[in-house]
Amino acid sequence: MTYIRRRDEKAYTPEVISIVPLHHGKEGLEAMEEQKKRYLRDFIRRTKVSLKDYIKKIRDQEARLRSCYAEPIKFSSDEFVKFILVDAAFTIEFLLRFYLKESGH
Repeated sequence: MTYIRRRDEKAYTPEVISIVPLHHGKEGLEAMEEQKKRYLRDFIRRTKVSLKDYIKKIRDQEARLRSCYAEPIKFSSDEFVKFILVDAAFTIEFLLRFYLKESGH
């Protein structure tokens, strides 16, 4: 995958939102980071599971999650867990909202 990305970096560079830590902090993606945090808060309210419990679940799987990336993730454990939590909650909440809107719920 690294070879493919190097051939056409622009095709693999997000322009509005990034769902992985690889592009965190890049210019132009900051606005969506606040939106993702709002979705996290809504997701926690929806699921009624504490933030602490989600952090523990992700931390317990951190090594496995890090191994899913082609390149090493150079963020600290706390930063990595935060990225995964925020991005996963955003993705699930986004899909739930879309499904509920489409299904008329």
